[in-house]
Amino acid sequence: MCGWHCLEIGAGAGSIAQWLCSQVGDGRVLAIDLDTRFLSYLSEPRLQVRQADIVSEELPESAFDLIHARLLLPHLPEREAVVRKLMRSLKRGGWLLLEERELALIRQVTTPSCAAAWAALEAAMQAGGVDPSWAHEMPNLLKREGLVDVGGEGEFPLFTGGSPMARVFSITWEQMRERMVATGLIGNDDLTCAIQALLHTTDWLVAPPIFAAWGRRSKE
Repeated sequence: MCGWHCLEIGAGAGSIAQWLCSQVGDGRVLAIDLDTRFLSYLSEPRLQVRQADIVSEELPESAFDLIHARLLLPHLPEREAVVRKLMRSLKRGGWLLLEERELALIRQVTTPSCAAAWAALEAAMQAGGVDPSWAHEMPNLLKREGLVDVGGEGEFPLFTGGSPMARVFSITWEQMRERMVATGLIGNDDLTCAIQALLHTTDWLVAPPIFAAWGRRSKE
């Protein structure tokens, strides 16, 4: 990756952007997010931070060796148009890597204590324009749009109650409480019980799966 020009979409707190900076040598990394306050602590000399909406932001064409997006695209109604924009911004031979959760599949493997909460979260997110069953379609999209060497993989992460991952999901459920209860799939008290179960159970639990898909722009 030495000398590569990389683009990180939805950079969040910057962990991936920071790692990319450690890999590119004399290359450069552009990190884009709507909210860049969590990137302010980074002082990587190869890093440029831009506050922008990737839906409307103009990107240079044929500019990047690697473009990465994680936990972003299902939240955008314009997700496929954004993917096509990212593909146009790849150099010939450049790689696009997408990583997304597929919330819809969690209902197949979750424990009874979490089932209603996951169902309510899925319904609330879908009502807000999120597609909870999109992630597994990413390889098909990349192939259909003309990338080569397309590949994909997925995993169901496991976690224990009270772990960092459990706390992340408990915060998500708390932030989404009003919308989750409004779906009618879970009551307020039941959601409180589900959050407490996340934080205090000693059981191993299953998180929504994460799928990755990648492809390369043809050199021809």
